[in-house]
Amino acid sequence: MRYKIQRGLVEVTARSPASDTTTKFSKVEGTIDFDPDAPWSAQVEIKVDMRVFDAGDTFKNWKLKGDLEADAHPTATLILARVDDVHEVTAGAFTGAATGQIKWRDHAPFVKIKGKATVDRRSVEARASSLSNGGSMRAV
Repeated sequence: MRYKIQRGLVEVTARSPASDTTTKFSKVEGTIDFDPDAPWSAQVEIKVDMRVFDAGDTFKNWKLKGDLEADAHPTATLILARVDDVHEVTAGAFTGAATGQIKWRDHAPFVKIKGKATVDRRSVEARASSLSNGGSMRAV
């Protein structure tokens, strides 16, 4: 089944010796194709509007706006490249790992993703996280 993402949140935590900064990107859209009988065939595409964010305070927002250059690069896209491992925990509840590709600003690195999802005929609720490069990303 194909599910349309109607609401979402992407949190990115950047770690540094001075201080960690968690930024929330709240304008998210995309699709999830998921068949409970073949969860390894899942397909996901999530688009994040990089112009709509909150880093926690006015100064961080001002600084990040300049660093992101979001007006020139307004959309980041996460595409699921492959499902590496998936298990049905209980009826309709799955956990797993996957590899995704984040496309933004002429870059397209691959990231490892761990997540869980609850699926029924009407909806899918998914949470995923990735750890890389000293920071973290969490999508809800």
